[in-house]
Amino acid sequence: MPDSLRVCMVSTSATRGGAAKMAATLAAALNSSELGVRAILYHCGDHLTAGDVVGLRRPLSRQINAVLARLGGDELICDFGVARQLTDLVRDFDVVHLHNLHGYYLDYRRLLDGLREKPVVWTWHDMWPITGRCGFSLECAKWQTGCVSCPNLGYYPTAWIDWASRDFKSRSARLVGSTNLSIVAPSRWLAELGLARGYSSARLAVIPNPVDLGHFGPGTRSVARTRLGLADQAPLLLFVAAKCDDPRKGFDDFCAVAARLGVRGIAVGHSSRRSTRLVDVVGPVHSQATLADFYRAADALVVPSSSDNYPNTTIEAQACGTPVFVYRTGGLPEQVPPFWSGVAEPHDIDGLAKLIQAFLRDGGKTDSLSVRIGEHAVATWSPDAAAARYRAVYARALGRKGVSSLHPRTGTELT
Repeated sequence: MPDSLRVCMVSTSATRGGAAKMAATLAAALNSSELGVRAILYHCGDHLTAGDVVGLRRPLSRQINAVLARLGGDELICDFGVARQLTDLVRDFDVVHLHNLHGYYLDYRRLLDGLREKPVVWTWHDMWPITGRCGFSLECAKWQTGCVSCPNLGYYPTAWIDWASRDFKSRSARLVGSTNLSIVAPSRWLAELGLARGYSSARLAVIPNPVDLGHFGPGTRSVARTRLGLADQAPLLLFVAAKCDDPRKGFDDFCAVAARLGVRGIAVGHSSRRSTRLVDVVGPVHSQATLADFYRAADALVVPSSSDNYPNTTIEAQACGTPVFVYRTGGLPEQVPPFWSGVAEPHDIDGLAKLIQAFLRDGGKTDSLSVRIGEHAVATWSPDAAAARYRAVYARALGRKGVSSLHPRTGTELT
């Protein structure tokens, strides 16, 4: 397709983590659509090339940068030539689409310096663009006043020396005031934080992350339970996180809810904890097909995060026809269908348990509810719909006109 719009995507990885999965899903949708887009996804998860996915990993780069970043923050990151290579590569592209700029793989300052004359679209996946250091500020509001004396140095990305205030100023100068950055936030919550941070509303869009419908879709609960070796009849609650020990994800609250209801729970993800009488910790699941079966097997996914943007787990579960229960934090309420009463107040374990108890008392996950939730997921998080909205963002970025805010469901401009 010689007249295609050529898009260079840059991501930490192509497979590991929610941001990586979103980038890969979007790139595949763009390339398979009739939108006239050719996207190549460059990443540092490995050094392999497979079709439109190109690995740029440098040996030991991530490990070395994890130490350097802990010592010196943004200024000590050394990507061993990744930014320089990308700067050379993007000459053949019309638009550069960045995802996470953190992750110990990229000197984002060098890269942005080399992209000053290029239209750049930047999808936010957490609060890193807003703070001076962390991916999520948790209960801290110091990003509103310059991130002086960071109280959460142990939270990702970990720091041994506090450079948050310095890096906050650097990000303000390099990112907030940039004239060639068009920003996409998956949630209104994150977009509003961006506006409060000083990013221009003329260059800010809200487009929900797509869900990979090729892997996550309807299925029979009993069949899924049989494949997983689970009891067919007993109610089952599910918790999914890359790292169950991440305090932000609320695993303790999940266990407390299961205990109060006397309902069995399953936790999927890395964890230092062992299974209990009610909660089975099964560890990480690397197969998308197996993860989809866990979603289908569960009566509900419980997401008691204290802070989150727009997690993939919530929309993956709903694509499989499984309802979700969440706290009213971050972008989570935006992921709950308007017809579903699945939102409890933050840290309200009793309130969350009562919502789930009423749901189970009323019959739990019925076939009709699964169909309705699955249809909502397809209508809201279709990769094709997301690709069309991003295509509009690329076109506006090329026109140097900025990006108006887009409605998170229809893609139409907000007034």
